[in-house]
Amino acid sequence: MPPFWKSALQAGDLVLTAVSGGSDSVGLAVRLYEEGRRAGWALHIVHINHHLEGCLHEEDAAYVEEFARTLGVPFTLLHIHDEELRARSGESSSLEARLSDERLRLLKEEARRLGARAIALGHTANDAAETFLLMALRGAGPAGLGSMRGARFLEADGLWLLRPLLEQSRVEIQQDLRARGIAWRSDPMNATLKVTRNKLRHRVVPVLEDIDAAAVRSLARAAAACASAHDALTGTVLTSCESMVLAEQPGALLLDADALRSLSREALHPALSALWKRAAASDPASAQKRILPPPGSLVDDLATRLAGPLRERASFGPAGGYDAVTASTYVVLRHGGGPSAIPWKDLLAAQHTMILLEPHDTVPVLSSTQRHTPGRYEIPLPGGQGTLVAEILPVEAFHDAYDSEPYASHRRAALDVRSIRRDLYLRPLASEARLPIGGGEHKTAAAILQEARVPLDVRDRVAALSDDRGPLWIPAIRRAASAYVTPRTELVLAIEWIPSSVPES
Repeated sequence: MPPFWKSALQAGDLVLTAVSGGSDSVGLAVRLYEEGRRAGWALHIVHINHHLEGCLHEEDAAYVEEFARTLGVPFTLLHIHDEELRARSGESSSLEARLSDERLRLLKEEARRLGARAIALGHTANDAAETFLLMALRGAGPAGLGSMRGARFLEADGLWLLRPLLEQSRVEIQQDLRARGIAWRSDPMNATLKVTRNKLRHRVVPVLEDIDAAAVRSLARAAAACASAHDALTGTVLTSCESMVLAEQPGALLLDADALRSLSREALHPALSALWKRAAASDPASAQKRILPPPGSLVDDLATRLAGPLRERASFGPAGGYDAVTASTYVVLRHGGGPSAIPWKDLLAAQHTMILLEPHDTVPVLSSTQRHTPGRYEIPLPGGQGTLVAEILPVEAFHDAYDSEPYASHRRAALDVRSIRRDLYLRPLASEARLPIGGGEHKTAAAILQEARVPLDVRDRVAALSDDRGPLWIPAIRRAASAYVTPRTELVLAIEWIPSSVPES
């Protein structure tokens, strides 16, 4: 069976290959050139000049251009200037991260220009081992430990990102190049110990190899095993994650706390990591930055918190750009802006399942005169929450014009006009208010909101359609049994809340 990365390519495809001039990328180009001749796909070599002080970039570029000419494949030279990077991404990220992000951006841009199917990178088993150690130092879980994969499809770009050398060590690649009589160049950036990865490469990995000569391969296999375990677990967990998301805004998710607490601890960790990364991916500030997994310590802290009672609101983080808020019935995961970036109440409003008013707000809906006369009325709601559309019509016309079934939905209700006394208003629901639930029984608003798991923080803002006797309809939650349409109904109030923008289901 061919390696998985090969299955991404077909005859006639073009593969864009990044070649720095070092042994890894030169070895990659040689392998892809030979594989491509057999399989029928073409190679295009790209070299990126970083223009950094203390590096022989012009000599590197000349070497790679001559190397491409020797293979007989097209060559493109691209450029990165650090001044432009600072203007684009600011000073917050390290030079190493900025360069990595910019390299990938340029490669994707060139791949689209050339119509390439894939971008190939020369990462080896050593790189996989170093990444495993880097992520372990961050306390990462399986997603981070196995983050360097042999093949990954970039959906937004329609490109494959391939790493065909992940199963080979750097020593093996260099031995093969020497046997072929192919030279390579050394990058002085790889020698500086100011970079954490280089410290691991030159100080930690040699010690591990002294303990076990196969340490690099073992760590690379462990990384691959973590990736497989994460994929297997995430596949089942993510199916249930969608139902946990109550609302979403750029950079933030509002989640059902009880649904998260129902997961096993083994499933909770990948679920939290995946959901946090989803929030990060939607954060506008992350568009030009590398999105890392949330720190494992933060995931552990939140998982521990979810294992206990959530009586009081608590905050976690920020760490690595992530933070969280927990309360009795909800969890907010955020990225990019710290604890006050996106108020969780705004997330609730965006959910479009409750109308929220300030404690003293009152919105007139129908007067006592209007409710006895057929007609259609539109009532704008405060705070940009949309419009209430109310229509009074004879019961026969209601059944002819409307499918009564949707009026059990959370944004629609059909009420018997005879059940309404005097004027009709939309106003915050008082906790002591009582709602008829049938059979002569009533239930307090406080109990109804608790059963509906409405967060404590907003229960005094939940709007209800009320007359002078009390609530008749709590949008998204319940209608009063006394207002149901029956065979004796003559006039029907068909009322619908149309939010300013309805989220996708």
